[in-house]
Amino acid sequence: LERQQSRRLEGIAPRRPLAECLVAVTDPVALLSPGTRAAVLLANEEGTAMASAHGTDLGPEFAVAVVGAPIGEIAIGTCGTAIFSGEPVSCADIAASDVWAQEWRDACLKEGIRACHSVPVAGPGERAVASLFL
Repeated sequence: LERQQSRRLEGIAPRRPLAECLVAVTDPVALLSPGTRAAVLLANEEGTAMASAHGTDLGPEFAVAVVGAPIGEIAIGTCGTAIFSGEPVSCADIAASDVWAQEWRDACLKEGIRACHSVPVAGPGERAVASLFL
């Protein structure tokens, strides 16, 4: 598995498109933990809304639903909250959580995402620019 991961990282290093690199980094999660998915959600340049979602196990409808989701003081889900706060955020039961905005909850549940753990990804200046979710 280590050899496979090394080859994957070597393959994404030489000027590959960012979306392709993000999928390559998240792809091994299912191999290491069957039934678990991973994706990276990128914030827009201002850090005020989601710009895109990247992961092999995400349906196109989910990726479209993510675009424009607000990032701010009012929590709408774990990814936006992790980016805004700069801290990891977990939700054990998305359907029962009162923190999630209905539209975001529905998009996750339709995609089969029942629980989520999101970790902020720091960019230049240590400001979170993305969220890795499992």
